[in-house]
Amino acid sequence: HVRQSSTAPSNAGSATVAGLAPALAMLREFFFAGSRLDIIFAWAGIFVIIGQSVFSAYIKFAINGWYTSFYDLLQTSGAMLCSNVTALVDEAEEAKLTESRQKVWLGLVEFLRIVGPYAIFSPAARWLRSHWALRWRMCLMRSYMAGWDPNVAPVEGASQRLHEDTRMFSKGIETYLSVFLNSFC
Repeated sequence: HVRQSSTAPSNAGSATVAGLAPALAMLREFFFAGSRLDIIFAWAGIFVIIGQSVFSAYIKFAINGWYTSFYDLLQTSGAMLCSNVTALVDEAEEAKLTESRQKVWLGLVEFLRIVGPYAIFSPAARWLRSHWALRWRMCLMRSYMAGWDPNVAPVEGASQRLHEDTRMFSKGIETYLSVFLNSFC
C-alpha cells in the first residue's frame, strides 16, 4: 500500500467514497447477508437500541416532573412541620400533618413506580446490546474466515487484529447510534 505524498494532488471525494466501502460491506454482512437468524437479530437489536433510547428519554422526563411536584410537597410539608414544632397542635393541625406525611410517602411510591421498570429494563437491554454486538462480530468473523486463504504466508497478529477491528467497528456503530438517538430523545 503506497501513501500519497503531501505535495501530490488528492481527490478527497473519491477517498471518502473508498473509505465507506469497507464500512458498508460490514453493515451488509450483518443486516442483509448473514444467516436468517443473524438478520432477524440484527434488526431486532436496532429496535432494542431505539426503544431503550426512547424509554430512557421518557424516564428522564417523568423524573423531572416528579422532582418538581415532590420537592414542592416537601417544602410545604416542612414549613407546616416547622410552624407546628413550638406551638400546641390541635386535631386539625395534626390531621394536616398526617395527610402531609401520607402525601410524601405516596410521592416516594410514585418515584419507585417511575424508575422500577427502568431498573428492570435497562440491564436486560444492555445485555441484549452486548449480545447484539457479539453476534455482529461473529458474523463478520465468519465472513472474513470464508475469504481466508491458508496458502498465504501467515501475518503475525492477524487474528488479534481481526478481532479488534470487528470489536471496534461494532462498538463504534452501537455507540454512534446511541449518541445519535440520545441527542433527539
